[in-house]
Amino acid sequence: MTSDRFADRLDPATYREDEVVGVYEDTPGDADPVHLNQQRCISLLDELVFVAERLDDPAAATTAQAIQDYVAVRVRRPGWTGEVTFDAN
Repeated sequence: MTSDRFADRLDPATYREDEVVGVYEDTPGDADPVHLNQQRCISLLDELVFVAERLDDPAAATTAQAIQDYVAVRVRRPGWTGEVTFDAN
């Protein structure tokens, strides 16, 4: 995956019409687990690539890479239609 298609992501007009994909189901700070279907996992991978290219924090970069690796394995499985669950607890 490359972030070329996100080269203009810093311009809010670029993604104004995009579907909302986030880690919060209702509001930031919501402690309920978040379930991402395949499409949301693919979007998460794209956004992780975009953010990782801009991180200047080794700990955050390592965490982002671990999440990316975990999600990528599932998304690339033939016929996978499951969910990935993130739980803040």
